[in-house]
Amino acid sequence: VDMTGRSLWTDESFTLLRIQGSWAEMFTNTVVRQNLITTDLNPPFYFALLKLWAGAAGDSDFALRLFSVFWSVLALPLSVALARRLHSNAAGVLTGLFLLTCPATQWYGWEVRNYAIVEALAALNGYLVLRWLHGTARERGPRIAIVTGWLISALAGVYTHYTFAGFAAGQLVAVLPTVWRWLRRMPRPQVLRVAGAIGLLAAALWVSGLSE
Repeated sequence: VDMTGRSLWTDESFTLLRIQGSWAEMFTNTVVRQNLITTDLNPPFYFALLKLWAGAAGDSDFALRLFSVFWSVLALPLSVALARRLHSNAAGVLTGLFLLTCPATQWYGWEVRNYAIVEALAALNGYLVLRWLHGTARERGPRIAIVTGWLISALAGVYTHYTFAGFAAGQLVAVLPTVWRWLRRMPRPQVLRVAGAIGLLAAALWVSGLSE
């Protein structure tokens, strides 16, 4: 409703500058504004997706905000599913009603920034970790697929907003006992391969700028 009723404000204009710049500038969080080089404190995943979206839909205020609306709408069923998994069907209904009426969710749900996608990724990530830890054998399905989905959504969240790292770290604490039991049952060569893969992933994240 009224998505073009207000113009882009300062932070949203930074988003526009980021997607209009080069891919190299985007992935180094560099923003060139009036021939001055500054840094956007948000990581590049959202901006990369928005740049692809704008290439197809254009960069009008409506088109840019519609991308956030998509993620805001997607966050609703994901959050309901998370609440049902975490507590009960009634909790799912209350969660849905809360998101539908929450002024902050409505405001950020069409802002040209990365908050709506963080909300959707957080709900998806939380749902997957609960499926992994507490789902029945049939619900878990191929466990490797759920773990992979959880890892991808966690990394996507961290590369969308750095504060997601705290959210993911809390989940790591929750899954460590399960991971430890897996490792104890694994043959030693397989444990070494897993440890090597984790080490390479950590090195890649560090080199790609996550250390900042």
